[in-house]
Amino acid sequence: MEAAVVTSLARYTLRAAAIREPSPSAVLSALNRTLLSERAGRFLTAVYGQLAPAGHHFRLTVCLAGHPHPLRARGDAVGEIGRPGNVLGLLPRVRLTDVDVDLAPGDAVLFYTDGVVEGRRDEELYGEERLRRLLGASRAMGAAGIAEAVVNEAVAFQSGLPRDDIAVVVLKIPA
Repeated sequence: MEAAVVTSLARYTLRAAAIREPSPSAVLSALNRTLLSERAGRFLTAVYGQLAPAGHHFRLTVCLAGHPHPLRARGDAVGEIGRPGNVLGLLPRVRLTDVDVDLAPGDAVLFYTDGVVEGRRDEELYGEERLRRLLGASRAMGAAGIAEAVVNEAVAFQSGLPRDDIAVVVLKIPA
């Protein structure tokens, strides 16, 4: 129940802060202040991004608050986006950094929860390297196809019984 209350508080705070605040780090800082002022008693991780057209490509600005790095697939390369930041709801001052990334046609960005990479089969973790390989192999698909491939493989790796939440969001720039 506590987690649902914090999730609801975060959702509405983010929607309101996005209207007022100029950057992802400012939005997440506002969420941190709200969590502390409301004495939520729980912390959370988050990734927040803003996407804007920039000529013939797009600019994605990403901020991480204790959350796994999004992965970008460009051509044959898959790499992390962002810089680590503090989890929200614990400290009055958090270290959060905005990182700008230019996205070209055909690029795909995968946002995911730790339930994907921390999935277990016996003592083996699904892991980030396996996720990178999958994103690289599926980068030609559309956003929905990539998301479906990630969820299906992560769940199958755990014999169909995931022990943690699995959430993915894929951003695909049309070719």
